Amino acid sequence: HRYLFDEVSPALSFAVAGYVCFVTFAVIRVITALFLKETLSVSDAENKRDTDRNRKLRLEFAKRLCMFLEDEGHEARIDKDGFELLLTFKRFTDWLEDASITTFDATRLFKALDTGDGFVALDEFLAVISEICDTAHERDAILH
Repeated sequence: HRYLFDEVSPALSFAVAGYVCFVTFAVIRVITALFLKETLSVSDAENKRDTDRNRKLRLEFAKRLCMFLEDEGHEARIDKDGFELLLTFKRFTDWLEDASITTFDATRLFKALDTGDGFVALDEFLAVISEICDTAHERDAILH
């Protein structure tokens, strides 16, 4: 560095120092980008695991609810009153909230699944809710 300043040109030594600073900055940015990419991929994998676990819990709840109704001798179909009764149970409303569905959306979904006789198959209703993803785009596409 001293040789460039004394023997060649002082401007060249400043150019070399600028080049070293630029390359060092670029290498640090690349390392930071690689670290960030790895961190985000781990985060995405964790989110996918959580989503899969929540989906599994929703399906298990739906199966237990249907099995309970069938064990009691009831047909696993509900009418509007039965649906409103379901909405009074905290576990059910928590399940809807976990699926990112409001009670208004669930009511609209119930009406959409009603075939005209005023009843909806409970297992079908719960399966449809389980299938609805947590993203607003897919939920809106199904509910509108």
